[in-house]
Amino acid sequence: PIPCVPWQSQTSGQYQRRVHGDASDDANREIAQRFGVQGFPTLKVVVGKKTIDYNGERTGKAMADFALSKLPSFVKKVTSKTVDEFLGKDTQVRVLLFTKKKKTAPLYKALSGQFKDYAAMGEVVSDKTLAKKYGIDYSSSSVILVFPKGSTDPVIYDGSLKAKQLRKFLQRYVPEMPVAEGDSLPKILDQSCFKQICEKKGLCVVLVTSPDADENARTHDTLMEVQETLSQASLFAFGVVDGQANRDWVSKTFGNLDEYMPHLVVMSVPKKRYAHYFGSFSASSVGDFISGILNGKTRTAPLESKKADIPKLSEETELCKPAPKKEKKEKSTDCVAARLRLPRHTGD
Repeated sequence: PIPCVPWQSQTSGQYQRRVHGDASDDANREIAQRFGVQGFPTLKVVVGKKTIDYNGERTGKAMADFALSKLPSFVKKVTSKTVDEFLGKDTQVRVLLFTKKKKTAPLYKALSGQFKDYAAMGEVVSDKTLAKKYGIDYSSSSVILVFPKGSTDPVIYDGSLKAKQLRKFLQRYVPEMPVAEGDSLPKILDQSCFKQICEKKGLCVVLVTSPDADENARTHDTLMEVQETLSQASLFAFGVVDGQANRDWVSKTFGNLDEYMPHLVVMSVPKKRYAHYFGSFSASSVGDFISGILNGKTRTAPLESKKADIPKLSEETELCKPAPKKEKKEKSTDCVAARLRLPRHTGD
C-alpha cells in the first residue's frame, strides 16, 4: 500500500502560487475521474486550461524542475534596439535581468507571473552594447536592474538570486503588491508575540528597527536570506521589534543601542544572555555570527536585567495568540481503502 503522506513541494521558495492536492479519497474521487487518474501516485501540472502529465523520476527535484519548466512567462526580451521602448513605459516599475543564458530561468519566469500586474519584467541576453551602457560585466553572474516608476536611473539589486529575497526587494518599489506569507519576518508587537516567538524557541534573533526605512529593509532582507540558507537556522526564532515604539523595552533589555540605526541581537531567553552584532550586514557575516552562538565563537553577555525577569512588552493586547491544540486522531486505513476503489495503473 502507498502511505498517506502529503507531497512537500520543493518549488515553494521559487513560485509561491502553487497548489497541490490529494485526489486519493472518496471526497475527491470526482476530481480523479475528471482528470483520468488511473493509479497512484499521479502528478499532473495544470497551466491555464491545459493539463500536462508527468512521467519522469519520482524525486522531489525532478518533479519540481518539471513543474517549474511549465510556468507561463511574462518576460520580454530586450535589446539595445528595443530598450528605449521598454523603459519608456515609466508609469510602472521596470526590471531588467542581464544574463548570458538564452533560456529564461524558472525563478524569473515565476516572478514575472507574480508581478505581471505591477511591473514589466525584461531580459537582456548577451547584449554587449546595452551592458556597456549600464556598466554590466557579463563575466560575472546575472545582474538585475530595477527602474522605479517615473525614473530612468536604475537601482542595482546586489542580493542573492533567490525568490524570497528578490521578491522582497522588488516590493520596495511596488508597495501596492500584497506581501506573500513567509516573505517577512514576524513582528514582535507585544508580550504575547514575545512568548510565541522568542520564549517558545529559547534562542531568538531579533532585528531592532530604526527610523531609517531603507536600512531596516536591507537588514531585514539579509536576515531573511540567513534564515533561508543557514543550516542551523531552524534552531532559532527570528523576529522584528520596532525600536522606536518599544524604546524603553530595548534599553532595559539590551542597553542603550543607537536608536538611529537598525540593530541585530541574538538572545537566549532561558539563560538571559545576548550577543550584539557589529559589522557589515552581509548574509555570510551575519550567518557566521549566529552560528557562533552555538559553537561558542560568538561572545555573549548578560541582559541588562541580569538575573531578574526579562522586561515585558505591552500586555494590554494579545496580538499573537497560540494556535489551538489539534486533537489526536487514530491512524486510519481509509486512505489506502479509497485508493483500492480505483483501478491501479500497471503499465511502465
